Amino acid sequence: MVGDSLAWEIPGTYTGSEISIIAKNHFLWVGRYKKDTTFVDNWGGGIYTLDGNRLEHRYLWCVNQSMVGTIRRML
Repeated sequence: MVGDSLAWEIPGTYTGSEISIIAKNHFLWVGRYKKDTTFVDNWGGGIYTLDGNRLEHRYLWCVNQSMVGTIRRML
């Protein structure tokens, strides 16, 4: 979501796949999607903490450089 608009829906009109790996306190994902003849790589990871039903991701690396250093919290 960007503001109140959907920026990219996965898989939407893309085909492809992605794998996520979660370890003791790290997470990562990597995948490749295709639309027509264009490929889009998606990857990233970082550290996470889980406290009850509260999950916090700290992004250490990401294909989208604006995500690096950010924190996302989820219930």
